[in-house]
Amino acid sequence: MSDSPTSETRSKADTNKLVYVAGIAFAITCVAFFFASSWLRPTVQEGFPVTNQAKANSDGTFEITIDTSNRNNWIPLNLGAGRISSGKEEPDLTFRRYVAQAPGGAIDLGKVALEDAALAAQPTWVKDEFVDGELQNEALSTWYSYSYWTHLLSPKGRIYAVKLQNGGVAFLQFVSYYCKPEGSGCLTIRYKLANG
Repeated sequence: MSDSPTSETRSKADTNKLVYVAGIAFAITCVAFFFASSWLRPTVQEGFPVTNQAKANSDGTFEITIDTSNRNNWIPLNLGAGRISSGKEEPDLTFRRYVAQAPGGAIDLGKVALEDAALAAQPTWVKDEFVDGELQNEALSTWYSYSYWTHLLSPKGRIYAVKLQNGGVAFLQFVSYYCKPEGSGCLTIRYKLANG
């Protein structure tokens, strides 16, 4: 016995109702997600006041926070002197926002303790090169992860070696990208100096 036209029509009507209800449920979910996401505020990471001069820590490391928020200017840093470089000296690092250059070269040492950081016998220094039209150091580009949900940069906890202009070496870790009281574009770096 075959289905009658009435039961076939009823089946199509049920299918249409199901599609209609599913469409409304999807639209309501999208609207709810939109409103919920606009009310959610990400937890802002700890910020540090700009120091522009490194402070010595009791463990022999140094820490400095510099304002790198200007999108047009590179901020030169002299790690040996523990301060922003003057115009007369070659910097060890330069920063603009979250992008870094290391004129002498840099190496990504991975996730090791800063206190235990050391170079291999024959280190291969990564030199600055153009990436996406901007001169930067590829080894230093892995220092952060970016959250598309919160739009925050979070340090990965990696340690880097930087060849200094005076021939020495600094081992460093990026601590934060946030300013105090609040805002972005302030790089806080913890580092230790070593002989080349």
